[in-house]
Amino acid sequence: ASSMSVYGKPEGGLVSEDTAPLFPSDYGIAKLQAEQLFADAPEVVSAVSIRLPALLGRDAHSENWLVRVAQSLIQNEDLTYSSPHFRFNNAVMASDVAMFFVGLAMRDTLPPDVRVPIGSAPGPCLADILEQMRSDLNSKSRLKILPSKTSSFGIDNSAAKKLGYRPRDVMETIKLFVQDFAQNA
Repeated sequence: ASSMSVYGKPEGGLVSEDTAPLFPSDYGIAKLQAEQLFADAPEVVSAVSIRLPALLGRDAHSENWLVRVAQSLIQNEDLTYSSPHFRFNNAVMASDVAMFFVGLAMRDTLPPDVRVPIGSAPGPCLADILEQMRSDLNSKSRLKILPSKTSSFGIDNSAAKKLGYRPRDVMETIKLFVQDFAQNA
């Protein structure tokens, strides 16, 4: 499992396996180096690097943007965000990733030096997703739109689909996350 952090700060559009890194963090650089070490030793190990977006599930990381959004909504805090028309798909359920990994492990062969991003299947825009989260959590929070300081980017799942990945619709992903989050908050 690798990380979308290898891409650094994409300039918008869709991020695919062909997207070049742009100013990755130290963490992203470390992930890139690990991917390269595996790629340089195919006689030792066959490696597939799956570049993960935000992982959602029971123990989602507290620094995850969607976890912070859900927490703010539960506490009825006003929420500010940008890029309301962006078709967000930068999150996946941990259980979906696990199923994908199991499918990969069961294959007889894998193509060499694979490095692919995965995300949910794109759905409605970010504004609609956040409104649905607000509704599902019975929140009285107000959603405020700010001008965007960075370009939004989505994830191109086409290379991962060739490996058997089946992206879940982003709205279903968010609904499952919110339901689980609300039960465990």
